Amino acid sequence: MLEHTIFHPTDKGTLRPNEDAIYKTEKAFKPIQLLDWDWEVMLLEDVSPDDPITLFTMYYTPEIIDLIVEKTNEYWREPQDDSCPRARANA
Repeated sequence: MLEHTIFHPTDKGTLRPNEDAIYKTEKAFKPIQLLDWDWEVMLLEDVSPDDPITLFTMYYTPEIIDLIVEKTNEYWREPQDDSCPRARANA
């Protein structure tokens, strides 16, 4: 494991800098000050970086896909002009 890093609590394949955020009241945004460190992608032992479907399903569970489908199907619009029968909204 890299120095000054910890595993993310919800994803053991992700390392995070082990630094506290700097909280100050300022008038302008100032980003958090972190040490420079090299990053490395760490996957679970049974996950190949050459398998896009497995990588996709790590982040998009069937429940999330169902929610995306449901929300996508909720969005539809009325045809704006009935004189254009080939309009996408008429399909």
